[in-house]
Order: sequence, then C-alpha cells, then structure tokens
Amino acid sequence: MSNWKLVFEDDFNEPKLNEKVWHKDTGLIRNREPQYYTKEDRNCFIEDGCLVIQTLREEYEGAHYTSAEVTTQFSHSWTYGRFEMRAKLPRSRSVWPAFWTLGTNIHEVNWPLCG
Repeated sequence: MSNWKLVFEDDFNEPKLNEKVWHKDTGLIRNREPQYYTKEDRNCFIEDGCLVIQTLREEYEGAHYTSAEVTTQFSHSWTYGRFEMRAKLPRSRSVWPAFWTLGTNIHEVNWPLCG
C-alpha cells in the first residue's frame, strides 16, 4: 500500500468543526429514527482531538432525542480508495451509529444502489 496517495484527512485538531469540509444535516431524516438531527454544538463538537456526536434525550421539533449527522457530501467525493475511521461507538437500542460511504447520486437512485 506504499503507492497509495492520501487525499483527505481530518484529525479534528481545530477547536470547531471545519464547516467547509463537513456539512451538518438537520431534521427527521430517515427510517423513522427517534432523533432530530441538529446543527447545535451540544450535539456535535470537538473535544481532545475527537469529533463527538452526542445524542441527548430531549423533546425537540416533535422528536424525543437530538443528535447530529455530518457528511462530506457537498465538499468531497471519491470514486475509489481506502477509507479508515477510528471510533468509539455506543451500545444502545436507541441509536444507530454508522460510517457510510454513499455515492453522490443518493438522491437519484437511493440506498443501497448509491454506496
């Protein structure tokens, strides 16, 4: 793998999320999930070099929880490559943590045809 070329990396060393790279989705997005995705700093923040996405039990816009979803959908895309993520994921019945590699055509063909 020595011939691989790094084209994107984020070590989350800045005090705030780089919004030129990361887009925060908002709303009740899919699958009848019980959380409302917000742009609020209490749901998505950087701490000690880690991106923290925090789900909170709170009533918000008709949902019983708030959380966050970040994507590079509007800033970066790749056709081929190796993708790595280091994460600490919670175990719970109420959350669905994921690392998705979806195509830019998701709104045309839907999942799973886009990723």
